[in-house]
Amino acid sequence: MQITLFGTRFLAVVCSSCLFIVNCSAVSDPEPGHSEPSDLASSDPVNADPANVELSNAKPGQSNRSALQADHMVFPVLGCCPPPRDCQDLGYLKSGIYTIYPEGTKVGIRVYCDMDTDGGGWTVFQRRQDDSMNFYRNWNAYQFGFGYLYANFWLGNQQIHTITAQGWYELRVDLEDFDSGKRYAKYNLFRIEDYVTNYRLVIAGYNGNAGDSLSPHNAAPFSTKDRDNDMHSDNCAVLYKGAWWYNKCHSSNLNGIYHAGAHSSYADGVNWQGWRGYRYSLKSTEMKVRRK
Repeated sequence: MQITLFGTRFLAVVCSSCLFIVNCSAVSDPEPGHSEPSDLASSDPVNADPANVELSNAKPGQSNRSALQADHMVFPVLGCCPPPRDCQDLGYLKSGIYTIYPEGTKVGIRVYCDMDTDGGGWTVFQRRQDDSMNFYRNWNAYQFGFGYLYANFWLGNQQIHTITAQGWYELRVDLEDFDSGKRYAKYNLFRIEDYVTNYRLVIAGYNGNAGDSLSPHNAAPFSTKDRDNDMHSDNCAVLYKGAWWYNKCHSSNLNGIYHAGAHSSYADGVNWQGWRGYRYSLKSTEMKVRRK
């Protein structure tokens, strides 16, 4: 059933016995030749230095205003059911950007939902797909997130903690190399603990065909180039040019340098040791969680 509010078309959708109002006027891309008012230019992350961009739902080359129009904004009908806690609560909508409302939060979180892979319902918190975004960033950037939800991004450790603190979550890591090879790793349990623990990783129950390169990081706190929380005598984030749950130091480094394939440097790329080893930087990676 379609309805119109404030000149915008919406679709009433029943998901898991709940009624949601979805923005039907959303489009995947801005119209050809469409230009945005200049008053957005100063604050638009599209026009900002990629080294400084905060988390945005805009696509590269798209303004925030166009992104808001393209967003699959979801509004739960008051009095009908609770708002969606994560992407799984949205039911069988298509993949895209939605707003979720984890338990205990008053403000929604914009996330990318993968509704196609392995039954859908995945809340994506990391993606690498090219070298256009610098991932060698400081603690503050990784705490609150950066990048473009349609492209390269890190959702933010605080947001990942807030989502995974709601219950039992599983993790899926999708990997692709430059020879069109694809592998995945799934973990039956995944959680990021709070700020006090430096966003310590809790992970267990591997299965998949990529090799287990994340379980060795279990119980490790998160480290960045300016916050050394690992057990190595040096800062692993500095040594391997990334930000991760390092211990002494890593068997995976998915936030490392985007070397685009084989590289001579050791273990500082987008590496997954169990598949392509320490001297091969992967083409694409995606990390996502789903409530069990």
